[in-house]
Amino acid sequence: MRKLIIVTFFSSISFFLSFFVAGPAVWAQNTEEQRAVWLQDDNDLTNKLQKLKEAHFNTVYFGIWGAKNSGLQNVIDKVHSFGLHIHLWEANAFICAGQWLTTCTNNTQHADWFAKLSNSMTRKDLTGDDNWFDFGVPAAKQYQIDTMVNYAKNYNADGIHYDYIRYDWFGNYSFSQYNMDQFKQRYGIDGAIIRGDKFPAFASLSANRVTNPTTATVLANFDEKIPVEPPVPAILLNNYKNGKVLTFNWQAFKINFKVADEVLKRTINQFGTNLKILSVPNSNGGTEGAYNLTTNWTKYLGFSPVSASIDGIGSLPAGSTLIIPGIYSFTDAQILSLDQYLANGGNLIFIDGPVTSVYRSSGQQQTFKNILGVNGAGSYIGGNTLITIPESAKTHALINGLVGTHTLTFTQASSYIDKWREYMQGTITAVIKGVYEQVHALKPNMQISGAFFPAEDQGNLTVHQNWPLWVANGWVNYPVLMGYTLDTTTFTNRINWLKNNNLQNRAIIGLDAYEITSCDQITTVINQIQKLRDNGFKGFSVFSSNDMTQAGYKAADCGILTSLKNKLATDVSPYYPDSSCPLKSSGDFNCDGKINESDLNALLGKWMTGEKDITEDGIVNESDLNKLLGNWKTI
Repeated sequence: MRKLIIVTFFSSISFFLSFFVAGPAVWAQNTEEQRAVWLQDDNDLTNKLQKLKEAHFNTVYFGIWGAKNSGLQNVIDKVHSFGLHIHLWEANAFICAGQWLTTCTNNTQHADWFAKLSNSMTRKDLTGDDNWFDFGVPAAKQYQIDTMVNYAKNYNADGIHYDYIRYDWFGNYSFSQYNMDQFKQRYGIDGAIIRGDKFPAFASLSANRVTNPTTATVLANFDEKIPVEPPVPAILLNNYKNGKVLTFNWQAFKINFKVADEVLKRTINQFGTNLKILSVPNSNGGTEGAYNLTTNWTKYLGFSPVSASIDGIGSLPAGSTLIIPGIYSFTDAQILSLDQYLANGGNLIFIDGPVTSVYRSSGQQQTFKNILGVNGAGSYIGGNTLITIPESAKTHALINGLVGTHTLTFTQASSYIDKWREYMQGTITAVIKGVYEQVHALKPNMQISGAFFPAEDQGNLTVHQNWPLWVANGWVNYPVLMGYTLDTTTFTNRINWLKNNNLQNRAIIGLDAYEITSCDQITTVINQIQKLRDNGFKGFSVFSSNDMTQAGYKAADCGILTSLKNKLATDVSPYYPDSSCPLKSSGDFNCDGKINESDLNALLGKWMTGEKDITEDGIVNESDLNKLLGNWKTI
């Protein structure tokens, strides 16, 4: 029977081709386009909405935490009164998600919901910011599901919109005991190895690395994908004049694995607990973030650090310990100050290799190399990394007892990281799927979307945010991609990645208003909209409303809304992708979960009713017929 139908189908080619003559002109028109904006609060709401409406926007992602003045339902009613759609935008990862009108109590009531770093620090412990959810903890997961479902159930919005539906901190989340136990049960791998309780330890980490040890003792090495001899050192200890210098040759303040805690504690106790941390010197390539992270880390370990300035190094007492985190360049005068500090009996701990002063030629370059005990600087690395201990260092006082009984190669460690990512992605996917199932049952037509990282740079993997999977299964109607950029190359790469993955009809692209610093960049945004249209995309969302509607913001002062009004020209309905059959390209054209003759009938029916853009590129031509035939022929 199938052969007979295929013959009948091929005999109809000439009939189908008759549709192509007038097709392209009709399908080139944009009758629907999502023109969205993220709106953070209800301050001066009527004025903001009036400006957006006049510029022909049709969709608002409203931050539920911003409904402080008028209440969420009143905000919804106000947005609807302007003929705009509204989607309720939630910041899911924050521990106070869903408690936007009242004082957050979860910080005291549900500490077991906090996402944990490998050494059990929370995000708040390390950064001072809000704590984040561990989506894997069953009660926390259910709370997340209930929060989103309640927005759908209790409010007449047009959709719900995820944000921060991810883990943070470079893929090294969340090492709760629950996740450790579940991971071991699923993969048979001891959670202590994943957490990095002992060396060899691995993680996805970032490092600026000094190389070629001269007088420094190597306490740990990087085990690399492509091995080098001698290996690049990971931890170095150098005796210099009357002091000691320890270098963590990676950004250890990001808490990549637990065992680094013990190395740092032992070092400080040996060097001296009169602890100073160098604050960011002007123009020295440091970051305030590194200083804050290191300060909070050492406090968590039980020390009481104080800030030190680059100009005050010479006055620090003998026997004190100065930590220099994430600072890469020093002037000749500063190098001489460090030299004098060590001569006076002070001690140094570098966190991340100070590479600039090693490779940059200056009068005191050799002095600085002598301080570190190295003679070179290597390239920056970021990604899966394994750190091992050489035999000669296993009994050293800073390392003794910190080497486990397990052995690992780089390949094994990378496979463990991949499994960890898979597990962590699954904890968020369980929330996404749970929300979809309940919301779809309550309100089948409600749109579910989210502000997600672009995927062409694998950023979604780093934070365990596998939105392509969620979209493919229909659990999310469409992604609204962040990573806002005014760079033409980055924007083009993003579009190409999405087209190569057949997502141009499913993705809404985030455009950048908040980084506009000059009025000529308005043209860049306008050109990006045209580029989206030229490539078959059906919408965009601008971050953010305040940047476009409030005086004092550069984009607003440059008249971005006037330019957008001229570009958009007229009101249109919001575009929402058809996700009723997300995997129809597989041949299941009638979306019944089976592939049989009824799919051919459904496919013919789509063709006869005018749904001829099979490739969904906005143009009807022979490629649509080829795809149509190809899909059936591959079944």
